[in-house]
Amino acid sequence: MQNFHYQSCNIAEHEEEFLNMVCIDEKCNKHQLLCVYCMEEHQSCIKHPVKKFLRDFKSQLHSQNAELSPKIDDLIAFYDQIKITMEQAQKQLNEMFEKSKQTILDTKKMIGQFSQQETAKSVQMQKLKEFESTSNQENFFQLLTEIESFKPNPDRFSFSIKKIQGHQIDLIQERIANGKIHSQQYQTAITNFVESFVNQHEALKKNLQNYFLNAPKRPFEQESNEGKQSKQSNPLSLIQQPSLDVQDKSIIAIDDDLEEIEKNNRNNENSNNKIKKQNNNNNNTITNNNQNNVQNNTPLNLNNLGHQNNYQKTQDSQISITDILDSNSSKKQTIQDNKSNYTSNLKQQSYNNKTKQAPPQPLSQTTPYQKQPASNGSIPIPPKQAPLPLQQSPLKDAFQEDNQGEVETVLNVSQDHNFQLVQNGKEITKLLILSKTVVAGCGGNLFQGFDISTCQKLFTLNVDSDITDVAYLETDDCNGTLYLATKKGKIETFIRESNSENPFTFRSNSSQIVDKYGNLLIQINQQEKQLVTLGEEKIIRILPVKTLRESKRCEIQEVGTALHVDSKYVYVGGNKFLFIWDSATQAKKKIQMSDINLKVISIQTYENKLVVGLQDKIKIFERKTNDDYQLIHEQAFGDISSMHILKQWPIVLISCTQQLQQKICLYNYEQDSSEKLHDQKATSCVVREFDKVYHVAFGQEKGQCIIYKIEQTQQQQSQ
Repeated sequence: MQNFHYQSCNIAEHEEEFLNMVCIDEKCNKHQLLCVYCMEEHQSCIKHPVKKFLRDFKSQLHSQNAELSPKIDDLIAFYDQIKITMEQAQKQLNEMFEKSKQTILDTKKMIGQFSQQETAKSVQMQKLKEFESTSNQENFFQLLTEIESFKPNPDRFSFSIKKIQGHQIDLIQERIANGKIHSQQYQTAITNFVESFVNQHEALKKNLQNYFLNAPKRPFEQESNEGKQSKQSNPLSLIQQPSLDVQDKSIIAIDDDLEEIEKNNRNNENSNNKIKKQNNNNNNTITNNNQNNVQNNTPLNLNNLGHQNNYQKTQDSQISITDILDSNSSKKQTIQDNKSNYTSNLKQQSYNNKTKQAPPQPLSQTTPYQKQPASNGSIPIPPKQAPLPLQQSPLKDAFQEDNQGEVETVLNVSQDHNFQLVQNGKEITKLLILSKTVVAGCGGNLFQGFDISTCQKLFTLNVDSDITDVAYLETDDCNGTLYLATKKGKIETFIRESNSENPFTFRSNSSQIVDKYGNLLIQINQQEKQLVTLGEEKIIRILPVKTLRESKRCEIQEVGTALHVDSKYVYVGGNKFLFIWDSATQAKKKIQMSDINLKVISIQTYENKLVVGLQDKIKIFERKTNDDYQLIHEQAFGDISSMHILKQWPIVLISCTQQLQQKICLYNYEQDSSEKLHDQKATSCVVREFDKVYHVAFGQEKGQCIIYKIEQTQQQQSQ
């Protein structure tokens, strides 16, 4: 109450005395401020000094706020939880339906092939009938076209007709009848599920609007009302990918029972792979050791499986990828880099020859991992199964009943190509993947593009100073704009021109100075069609790509060492700090990243995750609803030279030097496990996704470029 200024009474006869009292008597009908003269009219009233009145009012107000504020926050938290659950449910349902629809398309394609074979047979029969009905030269010549040889055959015929190669579906009428029943059951299951979900959603909507006034039904009441529906067959389990592992001239059975299909496949494998019996003892040992490791919550040590001497560090050594996308165990497991190869040739052949798809299921325990020969270079890995709040939602019963234990989702990692991208031993400073078949990179003042499949150079762009950063805005498969940032503070712009001989040629379009001499960083905002720059002037500039004229800017206090842009935010990393700018609202935030002088070298984002790579560690943040960032994970990696992420999974690609050993590794920040991918560090890295396959390029110190492909597939779990 310091420096409180009282007002003077405006009644002329009261000589401008201060209004320093208040009347708060409940019987008085004239509550007001009072001066010493006014109090004569309120002699019988309850009066208080103004300061006491204010003090009492504030005390009650603070008391109410203290009681109400935490409770309001608690109530709002449930709205946030429900919103997150809805978003995750929507994403999971979309993925499940997309996979099921793809299974339908694949199966229809197979049936179409069978249909073509049946058509070829019917053509032969039709030609025979036409000749039988009209025995003329024309019909005879048509029938001759169906004769393969005029030599006697083993069946003692003097000629042989063409045999229709391929597969056929037996019991077609029975399958049609079964298909009708399956279709009706699926429609009924989906209708019941949608109706039940809509009812619950409407009830939830009402409770959201009335701030959860009504108490929910007790669990046993929900079970009695919904128990019957939850026991219905999983609607998605009615659609299964048929086996593609078939032989010519054989009859393929697309059975309704998936277990029967898998039994037949295993029988085929047993007859074609004699080594299966030799590996049974090893597999049993692996399974038993794995189960013991899980029960004891101890790290899984693959070197104790009786194959200690199988791993050798030679050019022909096998790449070892562990379960970096492991099941949701209660304790984190660390897997050693050098581990044994215990995968049988039978398992590899089964994986390479078969493709099975089904909605991925959470794994309940750690499973053995596979290592495949270097000639193939592909490594299946159990994938991410993110813990979802759906386990407490009505979606759980509808989608998690029938598919347990049938297939496992694996992450397939394979080295595609390795070639010299930059000559004269120069370091590859930046990389771009322009298409499925074209990778480009810069070293010094040259930017060159290569065909990945042939390793042939497609183009070379030469600028007047060293290139510090590159960005590419793709308009469509044949058109785009390339931006090169140089040490002179320039942006060199090139327009892509495609022709039949070379789909990637570029012509120079413009050159303009945007910053002073030094390290110039650039990024493309694909959604807003903007070029974002940051240089030695310590100014973030936003340039629309149509004009390349500055539309917005933001000044920062220190020089940036890393720049990243997503649809809404601009992220700048520097020595010990991370700066975040919302260009729409102009909101700014600065996060202290380190207490010592360590710079940020890379920034990546996906949805609400923020991954920051410093010189010695990575930090994972989660963006909250109020745009605050919470640190959820931190891991040291020695001396880090480059970093990138795989957006669909909790995987970080890290190039580093630890204990004088260089390596590129895959790190799962949810399971806190890593595995070495390559034994030489990379100075640059780029990731791009095409048709659900990640294409990863690493640039190394002496100009070497290594290409990997990473994709998610499904395979049958070992029985």
